[in-house]
Amino acid sequence: MEMSRTLFILFVISLVYFLAINFIYIWLLILAFSGSIKRVVEAKYTNFHLLTSSKLTVPISVIIPAYNEEVSILNAVYSSLGLHYPEFEIIVVNDGSTDSTLKVLTEEFLLTPEDMFYKTDIKTQPITGIFRSKKYPNLLVINKKNAGKAEAINAAVNLSKYRYIVMTDADSIFDHEGILRISRRINIDPAHIVAVGGQLRIANGIKVDKGEIVSKKLPERLVTKFQVV
Repeated sequence: MEMSRTLFILFVISLVYFLAINFIYIWLLILAFSGSIKRVVEAKYTNFHLLTSSKLTVPISVIIPAYNEEVSILNAVYSSLGLHYPEFEIIVVNDGSTDSTLKVLTEEFLLTPEDMFYKTDIKTQPITGIFRSKKYPNLLVINKKNAGKAEAINAAVNLSKYRYIVMTDADSIFDHEGILRISRRINIDPAHIVAVGGQLRIANGIKVDKGEIVSKKLPERLVTKFQVV
């Protein structure tokens, strides 16, 4: 009798949990659906060409921390350079890489040393070199002692000249209008909006050349296929 009562209590608790969690999921689904419709309508009536050419669109600093990223760093930088955005800078932080990350960047973008003043509001490991690209004046590369991704970003924040910071990875590829589309929320109310998030997708199976996606297909392995889904 006692066992039956215990099983009944466990059944009731499980049922309540099941109903509660599914109610929450359904409610979140309704909110997401409503938000998606609003986003699609806003995008339909937003003049992105005007935002691209306007001097009033808020400028941004794109920060790319890199540690031993000699294979993927060029695609990440070229993808950032290809952004459809009126005013932006790119700051790559070579966080004490032990491979040829800095050499690859130097040769590809014709980096030259730059002597510049920068604030040190956020304490980081010493910066051992600052370089500017001869090919792309809005590309800055920092060389510093290794201290982790968070500190690499902080070092770039100290050198950034714009209020809004875009943080990405050294193996990420931007949609050309991606930053423009999410920054439109900032342009609507820059006095109150302090952060905006973008949509991430898995890049498995995608072939990239100098930041441009040249082909798309599903990856061959089953696990990575599930990641895409």
